[in-house]
Amino acid sequence: MQVSLMPLVYIRQPEYWGIEVIGYLEGGICLPTVKPYTAAIRLDGIIGTEGIEVIGANRTERIACKP
Repeated sequence: MQVSLMPLVYIRQPEYWGIEVIGYLEGGICLPTVKPYTAAIRLDGIIGTEGIEVIGANRTERIACKP
């Protein structure tokens, strides 16, 4: 599975900028399993006034960071 981070698009800067965690398979068939992964993205231009919000399939997490 390939994992990437996709920032949401906003008209104006929000308090917490949403960044979605996206997982996809080449080939399409996958058996359920849990495996650790890492993903990174530059935050230049995608930080809200208070920080970022990482959005996954089952939960979200707000991380405070000043621009």
